[in-house]
Amino acid sequence: MKNVTNKTQQYNKRIRLLQYCIFLAFPILQFVVFYIIVNANSFLLAFKQYETDGSMTFVGFQNFKQLFYDMKTQLYFSAGLKNTLLAYVFSLIVGMSTGLFFSYYIYKKRFAHTFFKVVLFAPSVISSLVLVTVFRFFADGFIPAFFNKVFDANMLGLFSENSSIIPTLLVYSLWIGLGTPIMMYVGAMGNISDSVIEAAQIDGVTPLKEFAYIVLPQIFPTITVFISTGIAGIFSNQLNLFSFFAAQASHENYTIGYLLYLKVYRSTGYIDYPYAAALGLIVTVITAILLVTVRTILKRIDPMGDKR
Repeated sequence: MKNVTNKTQQYNKRIRLLQYCIFLAFPILQFVVFYIIVNANSFLLAFKQYETDGSMTFVGFQNFKQLFYDMKTQLYFSAGLKNTLLAYVFSLIVGMSTGLFFSYYIYKKRFAHTFFKVVLFAPSVISSLVLVTVFRFFADGFIPAFFNKVFDANMLGLFSENSSIIPTLLVYSLWIGLGTPIMMYVGAMGNISDSVIEAAQIDGVTPLKEFAYIVLPQIFPTITVFISTGIAGIFSNQLNLFSFFAAQASHENYTIGYLLYLKVYRSTGYIDYPYAAALGLIVTVITAILLVTVRTILKRIDPMGDKR
């Protein structure tokens, strides 16, 4: 009887292992086909160089040496890194806190919550060309005219001075990027058991404590997803520079994503591709290290990790 039981348990373990492998096979296949195979040539390109006759030669780490030299000597690299990190920190602190605030407001169905839901999600379904046109008119037309009229100021358009371009683009990115997070947060909050909320309200919990001690721990996995995706796109974020300035943005306003795009956009041939591939490979490695580190930290500080 015991032998039969052991064989049954072993059989069940094999079935579960087979099911696990089947579930993992599809995402692994997607990763191999759509990332490794698609980008294999880009990885190899970082170690090659195009000659004037169109032929390719293997140059080892020459592209990386040139890249590190440019990082030390070219000001647009330091400006790009500063603006890239600033954009991520702003989206992480201001963007996430704003999204959580409005999500909780909508979840609690406070005054005009439907209006806020529509207004905040609208940029996600409106053409980016329309949004850029409207926002540029607002930033360069309405705001200066308002302040000059009401306060008798001598204010120029927000895109007219380099000092105000990055802050203005941060606000624009915040505005157009709230729709999807709010939908996800509200959906996650909607899955919280009503009995838990009702029990807390009977005990006299305040809205702030309800948000901090009940809602946030319950939706922490969703927060983790947005933090992780933010890190994954940290060096590809152009901060919408190309939408507003095409390829004419000043060096002080570069981001790494915009710089990487320009290297390919302005290239008259294949000659700049190896340099861009080297830069892309470096930021990919840095992003992977950051992502694994942050995911590990978030997993450890998950307040509901042992209870799920």
